[in-house]
Amino acid sequence: MAYELMRENDDDPLYKEKVVNIFTGLDIALMGDISKKEIDTIYMLCLGAMDVQSEFVNRFVLDGIEFGFIPNIDKMTANEYTDAIRYANDPNNINKLMAVLFRPIKKSGKFNNYSIVEYNGTGDYAELMKQCKMNVVNGAMGFFLTLYQELEKPFLRYMKAEQLTDQSL
Repeated sequence: MAYELMRENDDDPLYKEKVVNIFTGLDIALMGDISKKEIDTIYMLCLGAMDVQSEFVNRFVLDGIEFGFIPNIDKMTANEYTDAIRYANDPNNINKLMAVLFRPIKKSGKFNNYSIVEYNGTGDYAELMKQCKMNVVNGAMGFFLTLYQELEKPFLRYMKAEQLTDQSL
């Protein structure tokens, strides 16, 4: 996955610096003082971190706040869905995507059930999500990749059946 991102962004001369910035918080303007070899090494470590397979984590604590994954994906609001799609397509906005998918837990129940605070944009938690551990990020991305792979086959079968129905008309 991470190596596909690397190939897709080969034409962006600052891509490596942007990735290093996202992972380390080091200002891109200061990277001119670091050797290209060191930037390349840090960049490859970052890519390696993105490729680590992680189990899905639906709850975690960050800065003393317990966050939970959206309990009912099928009940996402239009704003949540639109923002999630927009942020999922740009690695620079992974923290904003995480702020859509994970929000503070407002109430816990029996059997590990919980409810999260309502979605009001990413402004409140996007900066904090920059501190989120990569296993949580990778687990969330893996969740969606697995969901996509599981839904792709029935969707393709349905589309093929629809094509056959249209052709017979």
